[in-house]
Amino acid sequence: MLAKGINELTPWVSAALRGNKELLETLWCWGIEVQVNLKDDLFLAKSISGRTAWHRAVSIGNKEILETLWDWGGEVEVNLKDDLFLAKGYDGRTAWDNAAWNGNKQIFERLWVWGRELQVNLKDDLLLAKCVDGLTAWDKAAFCCNKEILETLWVWGRELHVNLKVDFLLAKGMDGLTAWDKAAWNGNKKILETLWVWGREVQANLKDDLLLAKCVDGLTAWDKAAFCGNKDILETLWVWGRELHVNLKVDFFLAKGVEGLSAWDKALCNGNTEILETMWGWGREMQVNLKDDLLLAKDINGQNAWGRAANSGNKMVLGTLLDFGIEVQVNIIDDLLLANLIME
Repeated sequence: MLAKGINELTPWVSAALRGNKELLETLWCWGIEVQVNLKDDLFLAKSISGRTAWHRAVSIGNKEILETLWDWGGEVEVNLKDDLFLAKGYDGRTAWDNAAWNGNKQIFERLWVWGRELQVNLKDDLLLAKCVDGLTAWDKAAFCCNKEILETLWVWGRELHVNLKVDFLLAKGMDGLTAWDKAAWNGNKKILETLWVWGREVQANLKDDLLLAKCVDGLTAWDKAAFCGNKDILETLWVWGRELHVNLKVDFFLAKGVEGLSAWDKALCNGNTEILETMWGWGREMQVNLKDDLLLAKDINGQNAWGRAANSGNKMVLGTLLDFGIEVQVNIIDDLLLANLIME
């Protein structure tokens, strides 16, 4: 029953590691039968890595085993709060921390209910608690772009009168990024839209705190969407910018990131004809000088849009640029075909 195999694990620990609920239940019954010390020899017994069955069930995200262990903990009079709920594994993480990293909403919700039952300080011990890595559950959900958990945390935060603007919406993780920054980098439009709604709710400065806010890398959400070639997000940001009376021409259209490239430049680099066509339409709307500011504008290497597209060998982009050139009456031969050759 308590014998260790060549891997130094007992059958009990092995069953917990594999998430085998049936075997755990069988071993529990046998333990009662042979009068094993259920609390010390099974329930709280640690493996060579310092983890109990509880910690293993948390790490693999097995809700059924967690609930079973919780019931047994009551039977053997374990201190549910200290020995299970707030107990830290060898990695310094509690069940709450692991559930946040694993993005397991079911376990998250179950832990919240148990926290209420144990009269845990839900705000300080769970919602805003920082793990050994210095991150809160909100930070982890933002990092993993887990919309369901972000929404769940927001609801709980509202219930507990957390400062939603400071502690959630604009809170920065150890990487210096907010949930908004991470959603922009990951191209997650749904989370951006959700954060936008929450920004209105907490009366955040939507223009300065979200739309035009620069993160630690000096890039805005617009810069990130352009870099990643995400047309959906660019279009969404454009609509929001118009709503907030942002200077679309200066702050979006012709704005250059820290690397000196505009959204137009990045679309050229990525060979993204959809974004090029979209921006051409916006340029027409903004009364941008399409010929000089887009088509013939030279980069730091002295090449215009045609030259950059020619270097990449993207025929679709070259065809699109040719259509644009005809529209603005560019001298196709001199300004497009020969300009880059003369430069060389």
